[in-house]
Amino acid sequence: FSPFRAKDAPVYFIPGNHDWDRSGKLGLLKIKQQGIFLASQKDSLLKLVPQNGCPDPFEINIADQLTVIAFDSEWWLNPEPARNDNGDCNCKTKDEVLAQLKALVDKNRGKMIFLASHHPFLTYGSHGGYKNIPVFGGLYRAIRLAFPSRQDVAHPLYRNMIKRVNSVLVDVPHVIHIAGHDHGLQLNKD
Repeated sequence: FSPFRAKDAPVYFIPGNHDWDRSGKLGLLKIKQQGIFLASQKDSLLKLVPQNGCPDPFEINIADQLTVIAFDSEWWLNPEPARNDNGDCNCKTKDEVLAQLKALVDKNRGKMIFLASHHPFLTYGSHGGYKNIPVFGGLYRAIRLAFPSRQDVAHPLYRNMIKRVNSVLVDVPHVIHIAGHDHGLQLNKD
């Protein structure tokens, strides 16, 4: 089959809710299988980050003045029994994730930092309660905000993740969040 990447450019896969079986019982198994599949390609520049269902923030140095720090936001939102809390991970708790994230941010403080996760911290897509439905758009938003799933920005677990991760980024001047999840391109300045 065709290669995942071209030339010498590395490709990193960051797990999301679909990779984690939508927080289902097979989520951790599916994440581990993805890692095994990528490793079977025998390509050192093709990686799942973080690996093995671990939440460990992962540093990717792009250039002298640019670093990507990736973390598994779906791990954060998963119910505890579905996570890899007993696995071979550097971080087993949210506090440990934040401590490692802080260490990486402090190490790269003078650089531009791209904080990469599956879940965006700000979105005007459906997971932010927005839908382009001419007549019922406002009703959709009201329902989505009143009854959010764990995948929606309005959910308490999601809000908590945003608040706690952002607390590590206070006074860090050059951070850009990059994420997927809402299946559309957005550039939001906050």
